[in-house]
Amino acid sequence: VAESDRPKVVELDAELAKWCKKLIFDSIRTGTALYNEGNVEECYEEWKNTTEQLINRLPPGEEVTMLQTSLDVSTTKEPAARPWMLRMSLETFSWLHFNTKASFDIHSATVNGYVEQVQILAPIFALVNLPKGPHLPIHVACNRSNQEIAKILLENRADPNCPTGDTAMTPLHIASSKGDLEMVKLLIKHQAALEVTRDTWTALHFAVDNSYLDVAKELMESGAEKSPVASYSIGNEKKLVTPLDMAIQHGDKQLIAGVLSFEDIKPQRFLTLSKLRLSQVDLKLFPPGLIHLSCLTRLDLSFNELRVIPDLISNMTNLRELDFSHAELESFPVGVCDLKSLGKLNLSFNKISELPTRITGMSRLERLEISNNQLISLPEELGGLTRLRKLTLDGNPLHSIPRDMLLRGTGRLLDYLRQISGCSADWKKMKLVLVGEENVGKTSLLKSIRAYQTKSGSIPSLRKSKSKPMKKEEPSISTDGVDVGELSIDDTVTFSTWDFAGQQLFYQTHQFFLTSRSIYIIVFNLVQIDESRIKYWLRQIRATSSDRPPIILVGTHLDDSRCNSRYLQIVRDNMEAQFPFKMWNIIQLHFISVKTDKGFRKLNKTLRGVAAKHKTITQKVPETFIMLDRLLIQEKTRNQYISWDDYCKLAQECSIPSASINIVTSFLHDVGCLIHYDSKESGLDELVILDPQWLADVMS
Repeated sequence: VAESDRPKVVELDAELAKWCKKLIFDSIRTGTALYNEGNVEECYEEWKNTTEQLINRLPPGEEVTMLQTSLDVSTTKEPAARPWMLRMSLETFSWLHFNTKASFDIHSATVNGYVEQVQILAPIFALVNLPKGPHLPIHVACNRSNQEIAKILLENRADPNCPTGDTAMTPLHIASSKGDLEMVKLLIKHQAALEVTRDTWTALHFAVDNSYLDVAKELMESGAEKSPVASYSIGNEKKLVTPLDMAIQHGDKQLIAGVLSFEDIKPQRFLTLSKLRLSQVDLKLFPPGLIHLSCLTRLDLSFNELRVIPDLISNMTNLRELDFSHAELESFPVGVCDLKSLGKLNLSFNKISELPTRITGMSRLERLEISNNQLISLPEELGGLTRLRKLTLDGNPLHSIPRDMLLRGTGRLLDYLRQISGCSADWKKMKLVLVGEENVGKTSLLKSIRAYQTKSGSIPSLRKSKSKPMKKEEPSISTDGVDVGELSIDDTVTFSTWDFAGQQLFYQTHQFFLTSRSIYIIVFNLVQIDESRIKYWLRQIRATSSDRPPIILVGTHLDDSRCNSRYLQIVRDNMEAQFPFKMWNIIQLHFISVKTDKGFRKLNKTLRGVAAKHKTITQKVPETFIMLDRLLIQEKTRNQYISWDDYCKLAQECSIPSASINIVTSFLHDVGCLIHYDSKESGLDELVILDPQWLADVMS
């Protein structure tokens, strides 16, 4: 009641005021106890007696008149009139102004947030459900987001489902439309009905329409129907929509993703939705509601934390484009293999380590982006994707696939995989290149490696190319140009050894023989270290190699008296400081003596380990590659080089398709089996050199 509308309050002396206050509060407690015990008639009698006592003791005035009216009402036999009697009595009590906080109007107490008064008044029978205007106290509490008062009211039998007298909104509707999550939880706890509608709208409609995702999730997790249909104004028209339709209409990605996280969520208006972008919405799981958007052709779930895509995605059969990039995927989503209409799939920047053999199920796939993952191999079945035009694989440690195959384009790579699918074999050849200054002991080191292998029980091949006779093993004579030979270690690998001359006169020719599929040994004299020469070779290897080939640093002349442990530690520290091993891909630093064999055991172990792990040895190649290599070895006994046309004929004899000849040629060049320069301008592309030693001799 507004202050101006209140009747003039009769001044009471202190003793009378104290008596009135005690009488009223005692009566409230007694009447409430009687009501809660089911003694309704006795409860009303208690209130009548209290009212009569007040009338008899209070001086004449408006208060007494109001009390007399309420007493008259109480004599009626109509049960509905009795709460009004209580209401009139309590408002009269509040007018008595025993103190400013002693209001007996539960509505006013709720509006003003007077928790203590509500605690006193709420237990009084029927008051919590007695309207003042169109609202009950619980409506007021929900409107004002006062969970503390709402809790008191609900614990005292306030009706959580009673609609307002004007808008017909229940307390749950009000709380949902305001986004008051705690209030919604409180109402649900006290049995608020989830499916009650106001003009066809449920609480879930109100929450979604106002973009309160947390409230919407709470309602659905509590059992609210996921796809109730409501009438919704879009422009000047009324449309039937579900909460999912509302979210899509708003265009709020976070809201859409949240609503779709429930399985039974379905659209009504957007049944034919074709495109949906839900990138960067902090998704932790694949939204199961997506499968009900059966007309989707493009779906973007990039930049989320999905980790796993369930197989149910296979039900989205109309998808044409799918983006799961930057989604923290830990494995390939196998379910997409059943999407026969899929034309574009982006799986870049994830943690995928393997592609499934079922990948051929995506028979219409034209573009597959799977860069920056953890793939170490590709399934042969990938070659069966005949429509694939674009395949991005950069940023993967694909050790099992020759790098030239990866660089030659999608078509050539698929041809290679098709060849492997026919028959594949292990490759056991690679280059071992020794470089360094003149007279640091490269040739002696290579001879000692061979000799050590013999002592170890492995009989290495000491063959050299026929075009250049073996030299006498005189360490004082420097190598001219490049010496090419072979070194076999067990049955694991056969090295094509390349001993590069150390004189600067030959440096310009060396770049023609440096390739990626090699192990490099940079040799230096421990007692005459020229760090500039070491740096030169590191840079030269880096500049002429498309990959980062492994490098072993070897210091010779360990038998020199100056090479004590303290000196060697200083050398090691300086090397690691000047040439960071990780940056240059330096695998190890060894100190050896060709006179005493000291250090060769560790060097041999490193060499074997690096070779065993090298991508050239670990990868599979088509058996046709090996067949061609054997034919070329036979041809080399007759010719040191052949024309490109003759070479192509040999390749075709091995059933190598014309489109793959450049690939196998690049591979054989890299591992040192032949030399071919793809330079049309110079005309060198028309020549295939079968004997690398012959070319090295010509250049020297």
